[in-house]
Amino acid sequence: MLRTRILTALVLVPLLLAALFLLPPRAWGVATLAVIGIAAYEWARLTGFAPSQWTAVVGEEPTDSPAGGEPAGRELTCGTTSRLQELSRERDAARPR
Repeated sequence: MLRTRILTALVLVPLLLAALFLLPPRAWGVATLAVIGIAAYEWARLTGFAPSQWTAVVGEEPTDSPAGGEPAGRELTCGTTSRLQELSRERDAARPR
């Protein structure tokens, strides 16, 4: 087991250093994003998340207005699809009929 870890490190450390110093910034960002995505996938599997819970949605959410009426602005929010559905229901309930 230890030998496998050492061999893996001997292969990955030079690859990491080469990528860090030789790749342009955008390519480094893409490579980093890929590693983060793989790590997130592994973490989700280890913690038992169902595939339907993996979907994350980023969008805008209206902020409360100081005196009621129209929203004061919009803020960026990130959440699961269930949170997005909850926000949609709240928005529909607040609309005048």
